[in-house]
Amino acid sequence: MLKNKMQKDFINLKFFCIFFYFLLIIKMVNVMKKDTRNTTSFVIFSIIILFLIAMILYTIFSNKIDIYSNIEDNYTKSTPTPPSTSNKKEENKLDKNEEENKNPPEHKEKQIVEEDITSYTTEILDRKGTRIHNIKLAVEKLTDASVAPGETFSFNSRVGKMGKEQGYEKAESFKTDGTKFLEYGGGICQVSSTLYNTVLDSGLEVVERHPHSRRVYYVPKNRDATIYYGHKDFKFKNTLENTIKIYAEASDTNLTIRLVKLVEK
Repeated sequence: MLKNKMQKDFINLKFFCIFFYFLLIIKMVNVMKKDTRNTTSFVIFSIIILFLIAMILYTIFSNKIDIYSNIEDNYTKSTPTPPSTSNKKEENKLDKNEEENKNPPEHKEKQIVEEDITSYTTEILDRKGTRIHNIKLAVEKLTDASVAPGETFSFNSRVGKMGKEQGYEKAESFKTDGTKFLEYGGGICQVSSTLYNTVLDSGLEVVERHPHSRRVYYVPKNRDATIYYGHKDFKFKNTLENTIKIYAEASDTNLTIRLVKLVEK
């Protein structure tokens, strides 16, 4: 901008000088026509005037050049050079990398959640202390059992033997002919029967199940499952694609078994 302005000023000065010389020539011609005696004096006087005017204009123009030069230098010094786009991109990349190093992205681990399949509750009708004790002991051994996809669950394998050595007490049980008698672990069949009904409601595959030798009333007819370690067992297969967990709890009046599946989320 400053150079352009200087060029314009110089051109204007040229035109001014040419115009002024033109006027002087016209004046000199007129003077010569009127009075030739004064021509020489007028020419000398005109040259002196022109010289003075040229000196004045030269001085003004030189000062302008200095002023413009100073302004341009100051402007150049004070105006910061804008960073190139490529530099900005590189700086942004470096800043982003530094930020990622300081705060690495969190890798969220998949969580395992439990989803209910079904549950079943039976009422403890015979509430003798020994029978309730046996039921609660079997429930403690059954609960938290896991069954993987395709795996077959065995009640006897999970709960184990039902003798005096395992902490069971004598309670009413049935012989094969339906006769009642007292036996260590009596009452545990209510736990296996409750689990059987839970499995039926869930739609899982029943692999092994045996009925009692006589009717029991804590489950509907033909929906009982007796067990006897080493002889009769209750088994079912996990036909789902998820692992199953068994939760069991018992009070003095009720027994509840719940099935859940483990799901990744």
